[in-house]
Amino acid sequence: MAIAKFASDKDYQIFIDMELAGKVTPNSMLKVTLETGDYLIQIKDEEGHLIKEYDMEIKSSDNQLLQKIDGTDDKLDTIIENLKNDSSLVFHCDRASFCHNGLYGFVDKKLNVVIPPIYYSVNEFVDDKAFVVRDFPEGRKTTMIDSGGNMFFNRWFDYIGESDDTILLGIDNRIIVYSKTKCDKVVEYYNAGYDYKHPIIPVFKIDGVDEFYGFIDFNGNEVVPLLFDKVWNFEDTGLAKASYWGICGFINNKNFSFRECVTNCEFTLSTPKDLLFCEIDMFAEMNKIYVSEHVCKTVIPNIFNEKWILTIKTINNKANEPIVSEDHIICDKILFIGDGCYAYRIGNNCNVEYLKNKEKLIFNNCYIFPANGCVIGLGFDDYFPDTFITRKNGKYGLISKNGEVIFPNIYDYIEPIQPEYFIDIYTKLPVLGIIQEQNKFSIANLSENKVLLPFTFDSIERIKRGMDFRDTIFVLRHANHYQLFSANNNRLSDEYDEIIVCDNNYIIRKESNYGIIDDYGIEIVPLDKHVITQLNNVTTLERKFFKIGNGNTYALGEIKSGKIITEQIYNNIFVLCSGTWVFVVEIDNKYGCINEKGEVLVPTIYSKIEADTDYWAPWEDEYIVSVFEKDNVSFINLHSKLPHHLAT
Repeated sequence: MAIAKFASDKDYQIFIDMELAGKVTPNSMLKVTLETGDYLIQIKDEEGHLIKEYDMEIKSSDNQLLQKIDGTDDKLDTIIENLKNDSSLVFHCDRASFCHNGLYGFVDKKLNVVIPPIYYSVNEFVDDKAFVVRDFPEGRKTTMIDSGGNMFFNRWFDYIGESDDTILLGIDNRIIVYSKTKCDKVVEYYNAGYDYKHPIIPVFKIDGVDEFYGFIDFNGNEVVPLLFDKVWNFEDTGLAKASYWGICGFINNKNFSFRECVTNCEFTLSTPKDLLFCEIDMFAEMNKIYVSEHVCKTVIPNIFNEKWILTIKTINNKANEPIVSEDHIICDKILFIGDGCYAYRIGNNCNVEYLKNKEKLIFNNCYIFPANGCVIGLGFDDYFPDTFITRKNGKYGLISKNGEVIFPNIYDYIEPIQPEYFIDIYTKLPVLGIIQEQNKFSIANLSENKVLLPFTFDSIERIKRGMDFRDTIFVLRHANHYQLFSANNNRLSDEYDEIIVCDNNYIIRKESNYGIIDDYGIEIVPLDKHVITQLNNVTTLERKFFKIGNGNTYALGEIKSGKIITEQIYNNIFVLCSGTWVFVVEIDNKYGCINEKGEVLVPTIYSKIEADTDYWAPWEDEYIVSVFEKDNVSFINLHSKLPHHLAT
């Protein structure tokens, strides 16, 4: 963690990435802990006026940067006098922009200030109109003014972003792209929960009951075609979550290819037709719907003249699979296909047909997908969806198959948690869902129609099944703090600055203290000033280990039990080879090996130790390492602790 220290000659407010980091006074120093990366620093006075703004780069976590703030306030008269000799001054519509103390205004050709310097940024005037941007306590806003400083729209809009030619305005739940050179509207989208952190913006358009989601950039270009059922913001990892045809996956921010979670099938988006054909190929294995031992139905999606065709074939399995009957349904879109049922849309009506009892449901003027029970391609003929998520006018709700409204259409999104097939289905566990309201998240029990948490979280991620196989574990983020939530047990852990998932338990950090907790937030290793680092993160290994120490010396421990295995005597500990429980340890720049019990396999007397992969065969108890001592190299079998052979 790097430390940025701010010192000044008077009182100022320090904003980092537009969030208040604290106040600095002449008699004190403000210290802020930051990760490596680039940050926007804004210096404001006590009234909130912007004094200075600059970018700060932290290259290393060991940096301690001293930021001296010079709050010199240049006189406005001096600024105007200097404009007389400014050959770069250009007038548009008899107006020229100028900067005073980091803020912008306009002068006329006689250098009279006609619009005071109160704006964060301005564009030049076109046909007596210009866009201006201003900082407010609730965030950055934009509007259009005339040459007298009067607003055309009579209101301020959310500032989304801008390019050389366009500026994006947020209006209620819409994002409007305006041309800066013509000052008129180019195109309009609906906001899909943009968090203002990435230059690629999630949006959607409405066509009847359908909503088509994708991404635009600050030019208003659709960098990801609007084809998806739902998309989320891009994360720091360079990935954005997306859902298409009931399947969730991720879009990367380089070539915008979509990778489906389960099959790892990847394709690059180009046209709607190409995407749909790819989706058909991806779902080739899921179109058999087994109804009984003797008869099965096959649902085959196809496309012809922009229409979907459902081909339903009834096959007699006991008679060498002859086709008993074949039906065709021409529809506007296939919504989902699962064992025992399928759904499609014709016009504004969504239809669900159950194959076992030939029941048919019709939902009017809404878009639907299953909240529970639509298990793809596994042949469960006794578990059908009886609860559906509905979407009307961009809002989501929950409805039963009988038409009973469980949750009204007031939420921004409801995402059902995909069932653990052999657990949820046969034990009839509650169906959970992540719900979103005004860009905040909570968790709901969709089976019992209950919202389990308040809408205070910025993100919620399902992590795993807990210690009790009937439980589901989530990591919840609020601002820069994290909590663990055990959904079925309704247990919420304390807040931490960091939670690192280690399969069987979790490494936690609170300020500079580290510890380990289990699925229910119970401390296995109490919070302490010693740093804890996970060692082997191979998912196939049942046991996970960590090192704990003060930065100079470390001990080895096991994550599941929290047990400290060795004394804190090693200058460093790291895994010798991926997939093993053999560790290289260092004492005073000399290296040796220990096993998961802390037993010494090789004494710490060598200048270097490497795994000899040519002879690395754990299944035959052959763990051969190369040990270096000056110019000599020896090979040791760790299992027998005897030299294997010697070479110089």
